[in-house]
Amino acid sequence: MKKQFLLAALAAFSTSAVMADDLFGSSDTSEGGGTVYGGVSLGKTDADCGSTSGCKGSNWKMYGGYNVTSDIAVEGAYHSMVKANDVKVTGLSASGLYSMPVADNIKAFGKAGAIAWKGDSTLNGTDILLGAGATYKIDDNWGVRGEYEHVGGDLKANMYSVGAVFSTL
Repeated sequence: MKKQFLLAALAAFSTSAVMADDLFGSSDTSEGGGTVYGGVSLGKTDADCGSTSGCKGSNWKMYGGYNVTSDIAVEGAYHSMVKANDVKVTGLSASGLYSMPVADNIKAFGKAGAIAWKGDSTLNGTDILLGAGATYKIDDNWGVRGEYEHVGGDLKANMYSVGAVFSTL
């Protein structure tokens, strides 16, 4: 059910972003604005699960976004944040990103947003999501993205990931 919700949300987000682009006539893709992107990342998580040893495990996420300008984007994601031993935590996030070029084909970015998460038990909540990373553009459409994300609040987690990203430009 969650996967169906995520796919429907990503499709709606992508469609609304493209429609908004056409409605407001801001399809100036030469500056990097007006483009839609999506990707998948895999990585490791170190979280505070209430035990003295904490929770270390794998994570993955699917994300999609819209570049409002060449430097500013909005992004939504489904996260499988921690999957280790008997602990599983998933979440949905919404973030704003600011990026800047640092070298040929490389852009560094920072992000801030919120994540609504749910654990296997009755534990759930909404916390702040902060992150930083970089994207290396392989060509006009494909890139490799490395990222660090921190969830702060009731759930404390540090997530490290790398993955592929596809952009409409």
